[in-house]
Amino acid sequence: MKTHRLNRGKVADGFWTRLVGLMGRRRWPAGFEFVRFPRCRYLHTCFTFLRPDIVFFKDDGTVVSMVRGAGPWKFWGDFSARHCLEAKPGFLQKHRLRAGDRLRFMK
Repeated sequence: MKTHRLNRGKVADGFWTRLVGLMGRRRWPAGFEFVRFPRCRYLHTCFTFLRPDIVFFKDDGTVVSMVRGAGPWKFWGDFSARHCLEAKPGFLQKHRLRAGDRLRFMK
């Protein structure tokens, strides 16, 4: 088990940021690598054209499952997770994430 310290992300904690996420974007927004969705076990890629990597994790940051290059117009989820994030394509490979690893979000 490895701990990954992540600090280049945004938190989707408001109604609008959770609703929209990355919808409609053709390029990844500058300045961050991922969007974290607290208290969210499921997400969709409707109107999302970026093919993000998706990570599902527990309260303690333990990764339970991942999706590499999530295709558009699908619903993704993991009932055993508590939170999820949509990440820039290649994020999983760059950080070498595996199920059982821990995520630690830095301020």
